[in-house]
Amino acid sequence: LLAEVTVTGRVKTVPSTLRKLLRDVDDVEAVRDVLALRLVLAPSVGAAAELAASLEQPTLSRPEAEALLCYAAYKQVVTRWREEPGRFKDFVARPKPNGYQSLHTNVRLPDDR
Repeated sequence: LLAEVTVTGRVKTVPSTLRKLLRDVDDVEAVRDVLALRLVLAPSVGAAAELAASLEQPTLSRPEAEALLCYAAYKQVVTRWREEPGRFKDFVARPKPNGYQSLHTNVRLPDDR
C-alpha cells in the first residue's frame, strides 16, 4: 500500500525550550515536545484500489486512501506507545486554510517520559 515511508526526527534545542518556558510554562518538566518524529507516507500507485477492495467499497479517491493510511499509521503509533490525553490534533479531517493535512499527537516513552 505504501511506495515510501520517510521518518525524520529532531531534538528540541535549548533556545527553543527556553522560549517555550518563557511563553507557555514555568516548569521544564511541562515541555512535552522535546523529541519529535515525523512520518511521511507516500501511497503506492494502486493503494486506493487495494484499500477499496479490502473495505468492499466500489472506489476510493486518492485523498481518501491517503487519509485512511494516515489513520492506520496513527493507530500503530498509539498501539505501541501511550498517548498523552488531549494532545491529538486532526488536520486530515479539518485541514488548515493553506491545505496542510496531518495528524499530530504526543506519546509517552516506555519510561513514562
